[in-house]
Amino acid sequence: MEIEKHPVSSSNIEALGYDEPTQTLRVWFTTGNIYDYANVPQIEFEQLKLAPSIGAYFNRNIKGAYPYVRGG
Repeated sequence: MEIEKHPVSSSNIEALGYDEPTQTLRVWFTTGNIYDYANVPQIEFEQLKLAPSIGAYFNRNIKGAYPYVRGG
């Protein structure tokens, strides 16, 4: 699955991407790891992108809340 990469300003997250038809959130970490989170509503993706701290929002609202697989 090809997901467009949107660079973000974060110390731990390099970029975010979202595939609307499958509700897949792709997260590119600064470590080089890439993870795909399933069943993420689009509004959650939008709020993540706009969060004052993307890393804090991710840890609070995404991590542990949605199933994931190592992607890329």
